[in-house]
Amino acid sequence: MSDNEFIAGSRLYPLAESIEREESVFPLRSMRRLVCPVCGHENAHLGRPKFHEGDDSGEAGWGGRGDLVEVPVEGECVHNWSVCFGFHKGDVVSFVKVAVEVVEGNGMVYDLEDWLTARGEVDA
Repeated sequence: MSDNEFIAGSRLYPLAESIEREESVFPLRSMRRLVCPVCGHENAHLGRPKFHEGDDSGEAGWGGRGDLVEVPVEGECVHNWSVCFGFHKGDVVSFVKVAVEVVEGNGMVYDLEDWLTARGEVDA
């Protein structure tokens, strides 16, 4: 995989955009739910984590030289994203990668930017 191939064509968000900001409803106050980084919806399902080897040469495709762990998330909204951790020589970088296509309940597929623009969530 080339240097930025993993993130090419995706929309990236800071990990903080996917962490619930309100006080937790869980037993420990420090626990927070993952939320959709695009619309904030709190219901989602985790996929099987994937490990991408970087081989100290950028082969994982995330822009850094080291390995990458990707946890796919399927939102009950219409968005799919991955929570990602890239690491190399003691540095760990986190980000959220959002799929560029949105599949709505009617099966229609839209480009993410067009979908966001149509809803007034980004400037045209």
